[in-house]
Amino acid sequence: GFSGRTLSTKDEAKYINSAESSVYKKGREAYGLFEAKEAIKKLGQVVLVEGNVDVLACSQLGVQNVVAPLGTSLTEAQVKLLKRYASDLVLMFDGDDAGQKAALRAVEICFAADCHPRVVILPRDKDPGALLLDKGAHLALQTLIKNAVDAMEWIFQAFVNRATSQPRAKAQALRGLVQWIRRHPDALERAEYQKKAAQMFD
Repeated sequence: GFSGRTLSTKDEAKYINSAESSVYKKGREAYGLFEAKEAIKKLGQVVLVEGNVDVLACSQLGVQNVVAPLGTSLTEAQVKLLKRYASDLVLMFDGDDAGQKAALRAVEICFAADCHPRVVILPRDKDPGALLLDKGAHLALQTLIKNAVDAMEWIFQAFVNRATSQPRAKAQALRGLVQWIRRHPDALERAEYQKKAAQMFD
């Protein structure tokens, strides 16, 4: 199977994939996995980015344990595939609003696949390709990955930031957070997060 990224801004499709067959199903594969699998096994960690070019940029910055979906949204099958190679899954998405929304969708897919990932959100309006132009980008990227936070902690902070002293806003934030806690794949951690939510929201 083939997966490519168009370079022309005139093309309607951003990603081009081979037609699916009994052999090639893009929702079950990960771009760059063949090249990255030895580094993933060695480090016990896989870094998932948004697209093909992000994989290439990370590789140029010295991060070899990196893959991407094949020009599509992340699937449960892809998460389960990556879990076979490493227990530590790090989601690294662009720093814009679209990147944060994509990260939330990816966390939801991971939870459904019985996986609790960690999350890196790049600086606003940055992607791995843009980081290539920055001085000291290699070290900066390694540090960001090292400091990735548990997805549920990241979600907690997002909902706490939405809450204000107004009862309605506080209630809405808590309702949203409770929905995420219910999705968490681990029963013991769910119980701990319920306690944490009760304390943080008084």
